[in-house]
Amino acid sequence: MNSRSLKLNLSSSKYFFQESDRLSIRESHRLSIKFSVAPCESLRSFFWSKQNQRASRHHHSSFSHKKRFPVAASFMHVLEILLCLALRSKADAFVSHHKTSLQRDRRRSIIASPSPLAVATIDFNDSSHDEPFHVICLEPYWQQEPVLIRNAVPQNNAAVYSTSFQWPFFDWNDILRIAMDEETQDSARLVKHIPGKLNSFDLELAPFDKSVLKHFSTKTTSAATKKYKQTLLVNDVDRHVPALANWMDDCFSKQRNENEWSLPRWRRDDAQVSLAHVGGGIGPHVDQYDVLLFQASGQREWLIDASRRLTVREEVKQLIPDLSVRILQQPSTDNNNYTRIMLQPGDCLYLPPRVVHWGTAQSDQCMTLSIGFRAPSASDLVSQIAETLVSSVGKAANQRYMDHIAEPESNADEPSITPFIKARMKQLVLDAIHETMDDKLLWDELVGKLVTNPMRYSDALDYEPMDEAAASKLLGMVTRNEGSLRRAPGVSFATSRTPNMDDDVMVDRLFAAGQVWEIANDGNALSLFRSIELGYSLDGSDISGMSGELKQLLVEMLVEGVITYEKMTK
Repeated sequence: MNSRSLKLNLSSSKYFFQESDRLSIRESHRLSIKFSVAPCESLRSFFWSKQNQRASRHHHSSFSHKKRFPVAASFMHVLEILLCLALRSKADAFVSHHKTSLQRDRRRSIIASPSPLAVATIDFNDSSHDEPFHVICLEPYWQQEPVLIRNAVPQNNAAVYSTSFQWPFFDWNDILRIAMDEETQDSARLVKHIPGKLNSFDLELAPFDKSVLKHFSTKTTSAATKKYKQTLLVNDVDRHVPALANWMDDCFSKQRNENEWSLPRWRRDDAQVSLAHVGGGIGPHVDQYDVLLFQASGQREWLIDASRRLTVREEVKQLIPDLSVRILQQPSTDNNNYTRIMLQPGDCLYLPPRVVHWGTAQSDQCMTLSIGFRAPSASDLVSQIAETLVSSVGKAANQRYMDHIAEPESNADEPSITPFIKARMKQLVLDAIHETMDDKLLWDELVGKLVTNPMRYSDALDYEPMDEAAASKLLGMVTRNEGSLRRAPGVSFATSRTPNMDDDVMVDRLFAAGQVWEIANDGNALSLFRSIELGYSLDGSDISGMSGELKQLLVEMLVEGVITYEKMTK
């Protein structure tokens, strides 16, 4: 008889059954009974331990307990067998009684079973969701497990967001225009493949000839393009569609209630949109960071492995060689680890980092919005430290290796780079790193610039050059309530407050696109910087009463293009 665990909840009727032969309670209440049914060893161990305690106090004998108590042993053997059979019978009857309801539970749209096939589901058509989609609904699952969100953005309910445009705020032709425009086409790329051949995937970068994109200008798949399935990917769409950028702020960065969980602006990368007709896709792969996949139009089927995370080492081993894109070898769909999910317009699929996924368009004019969330790796931080050390004037950063006469001499047949020398050089590196990290202001600047630095060439700020005089004039117009200032769309922002080395001065900083603006001991600075980071508009009432130094920072930001002027509409 295999080891079993049986737990009966007398006040709950919801249970689930696991293949590991363990019966568990889905909902735990106060009144419960738990039995352990093992191969007759637990009762025997308990009995003999009690007898041992009694015997040891009087005899301290080394004879076995079975020899000392043969009659009791036989009696306990019979008793434990009868008890095991009785409990086994009760357990089997319990499982049989609830088997039908357990199978029905597994088919529910909201799956709570810890089975590797389980994908948690949230439906915003449910009456319990009386507010629009916000990242707060993913808090229990974030970076832990995939989540399917049905009706995340109902097609007839877009007006609830702070924009007058209809979600997704762009259409098929808008994305094509971005991909073909000479000033914005650097953000586009084309992926094509032959169906059924993962080793046929190929990548083509912009600029594109118009004939290349002719396939996407038609509403249905033409006979000439049936051999190759194509997918057009366009990054940084939120930079070109301000309404989309505002919606992303509402959903991910702005708190609807005080102390509500949300994600800072610097964690969000960009809005990527993919266009494809039937069969289009970019193959099985993993992403380095969290991603939300919103279905904007058409249908797309996703194949995901929710049971595990693929390590970098495993990914490298499974990559198909000699391809211009990172495509994994054909996953085996015969096992139970893969789940198929069909997204309809308005649905969303959340995937934690490094979950294998593979999306394929199931209709023509299939358009998917992908929002990624950047997160620096340890190697990213070390690289940033190295760049900082190159120009550092710190003592440890410029310390060189020095010979030590007292170093143990090596024999002629031993290597000249001894363990002692390597240990000294390791210490040099550690001292330089600690010098950088222990400098509060320097470490703060390093982190802030890293997390807001543009990740692609197309992230480079695209704005009309403005001199300081023109920027000062615009600031004056804002002061007179003739216009307002607002963060440039699609630019990553972050804020910080850090004491100096002596802890007697507080420095407030605003980071944007890898640059930094700072001011010390200004009571209005942090509030202003946070308003800019969160995407709020600044009018005359926000600027009046500011120090001249703080206003000068706004002028510099206008010159650099990280904030923009919006004329007041009557």
